[in-house]
Amino acid sequence: MFKGDVYQNLDNLGGFVTFDGVNVFLKYDADLIDVSLTPGSVSTTSRRSTGKSSFSLYDFDFKAGKMKIKFYVHGFMRDDALKNSNMLVRAAKDPIIKLVDDEPDFEYATLLSSYSIEYTNVPWFYLVEIETNAIRRMKLKTVTASGTSIKFNNSGTVSSGVRVSITSSASITNVPISMNNGDSDVGNSIIVASTTSDLPFIIDGIDGKVVDKNGVNRILQTDLTRFPKVRPGDNTFTSTQSLAWTVQYYPTFEV
Repeated sequence: MFKGDVYQNLDNLGGFVTFDGVNVFLKYDADLIDVSLTPGSVSTTSRRSTGKSSFSLYDFDFKAGKMKIKFYVHGFMRDDALKNSNMLVRAAKDPIIKLVDDEPDFEYATLLSSYSIEYTNVPWFYLVEIETNAIRRMKLKTVTASGTSIKFNNSGTVSSGVRVSITSSASITNVPISMNNGDSDVGNSIIVASTTSDLPFIIDGIDGKVVDKNGVNRILQTDLTRFPKVRPGDNTFTSTQSLAWTVQYYPTFEV
């Protein structure tokens, strides 16, 4: 029997789930049973102030939550079912997971932390339980502007990395970039030593790199000490130079 014959005999009873855009029911014959989400924790570096009536906070960060997903995985023979189960687990290593029916506007960046595969005693169905670390976010947002500043609103509820691309119409030197000036958490100021006319210069706080449009490493052309972030709500990036701006970020949430 061919794999396509499965879908003439079985219906997807659970929700529509994708791993990196792949429908896991169609690919692995994995029918969703249950999804549970557990909020993450926080980490802080602080000390009690001298007056003992408040705290001096040096660092605060939200940690990833947990996502537990259960599937019934089917095959027309035991080997088929086991193969599908193992392929599903392999696909769960670090995918972007979408719960399409329940949360069509959101996705989860995930990293597998544990799994189990158990025969159900019903030929040929296996119970596959997958647990991942999970970061809840919306799709990548892109904002563009021209001039000495760009302003935008981030609908997320936690700070997250941002990719900032600047392009000048002429080759210039010592280009200052100020991001959310005055914000003690995400405020950042960077000097770009030089830009080439019409060649985008990219400071990437999502993937942690500084490159030009051709992918050439340009980090030594900056005085970067930390990669930029966006904050929840209003954000303003400025320069003394007139630039073409492209800003990209994922609105990110506590799970």
